[in-house]
Amino acid sequence: PSKTRFAYTYLVFDRFSRLKNQLRTTVVDTQWELMAVAHTDAAQNVHLTLLDDQFWQQIDQISHTLRPLWKLFRLTDTEGSTLGLLYSMFHEMRASIQMCTYISDDRRETILQIVDSRWEYMRRPIHGVAALLHPLYK
Repeated sequence: PSKTRFAYTYLVFDRFSRLKNQLRTTVVDTQWELMAVAHTDAAQNVHLTLLDDQFWQQIDQISHTLRPLWKLFRLTDTEGSTLGLLYSMFHEMRASIQMCTYISDDRRETILQIVDSRWEYMRRPIHGVAALLHPLYK
């Protein structure tokens, strides 16, 4: 396992998605054009990117695809999270990704292969036993 900043990445994409209209409005506003920085190459790149529908489609795809994984991480990182819940939560997360219609079938399969390989790496018999014994599933 490596050090990751997954939650931050998901939150940025999700926030971008929620602020789409405001960000697009900003770069077409006359006040934007009056700013000296608006005429730099970087600002022009930002302008073109924010007005590109394909960019927003990719943001939505990433956000919707990562949401189930983020929910799993968030739930397992809270107080009161138990090992018995992990097994069920993983399968719910996998099913959510499998039903995601925002991405192509090829991309979905690639993501599921990665998820499955990580599950195989970390899964232990104790997860299944803990799920069987968890009061929620009796």
